[in-house]
Amino acid sequence: MYKRINTINNVFSFTIINDDLSYTTTNGQIFIEGKEIPSFFNSTCYPMNLQGKLFLWDSSGQGAILDKKPELIKNAIGIEGRYVVTRLLKKENGKYIKDYNLYDHIKKENLFTQPINKKIFIHNGLFLTHPFPKISISRVSETGTPLWQFAFSQLAPVYWDANTPDTLEKIIGVAHGNVWLTTDGGRLVAININTGELTKVFTRSEEEQIHGYECTHGLGWVYLNPNDSHIHCMSSFHYYKINTKTLSVDESYQYKELEPNGIGQFGIRQTLLQGDYFTYLGVKQGESQIRWAGIYDYKLRKTVWLHCVISDEEVKKGNRLNINHPPKMAGNKLYIKDVKHNLHVFEKEALS
Repeated sequence: MYKRINTINNVFSFTIINDDLSYTTTNGQIFIEGKEIPSFFNSTCYPMNLQGKLFLWDSSGQGAILDKKPELIKNAIGIEGRYVVTRLLKKENGKYIKDYNLYDHIKKENLFTQPINKKIFIHNGLFLTHPFPKISISRVSETGTPLWQFAFSQLAPVYWDANTPDTLEKIIGVAHGNVWLTTDGGRLVAININTGELTKVFTRSEEEQIHGYECTHGLGWVYLNPNDSHIHCMSSFHYYKINTKTLSVDESYQYKELEPNGIGQFGIRQTLLQGDYFTYLGVKQGESQIRWAGIYDYKLRKTVWLHCVISDEEVKKGNRLNINHPPKMAGNKLYIKDVKHNLHVFEKEALS
């Protein structure tokens, strides 16, 4: 399905814009579609896709948008939708306070007239925030006015310790009137986008059914697929499809039982949902390092591509695949990064 065509050395970070590769190197160089451009920073930066434009972010708090001419942005920490997230530190009563805002690179202005002291996220046009530590989630208006707040203390404590309250792990997305998120207690939670009231909780603990939570065998890596607006999950053994409209499990199966000689040979270390596929990184039985990458078709219920990316010789030198970079499909290319900062580029083979 895919054949390796290139390995690019010294890649620090990369992104794909309109199916074209842009990346930065470990020594601070910036490459866009194979062409090097002058760096704006004194250190290595991260490239990101800002709605078809290249956004470069330096961990020291500087950003740059590359369009017709570069636009430098101070206090940048990342992007959300069409906005650059900025953060300003200020000291009050001996403590540092973090104030956040969203910079609209089209209008060239901040979205909020007053900054917000919580981290800001955007899903389906909704502005969501959470504090640190992540004990609650809020929705705010386009002017920054709070609309509701959901405190995770409303949930039962985590099932392994009655004295430990649950907290937010990750906001998954918005679908059919609910914000979907995962918690550090291993739950999948739906919250009404208009009222902030609890809609549904999925849990991996059978004991938590006494709270009215629906039990699964473990959700693992959880994604909201924009193609069908439903939740798709892949754990170490199970696949789940959760219907965000009916709030029920539409499909579940143990993929390792269906394919013992394929994906069943591996301990899955990371996945990424991409359309009808999960790409994954795995450790093969009898091996100790992450060397293998695969593509799993959850509709066909089988692995459609499997490859040993890291050779025995490279493993002996301490190399392995980077767990923070699951295989990324873009156009007819597939990109896989290892811990030695090599980017392995694969191309889809033409059908004969």
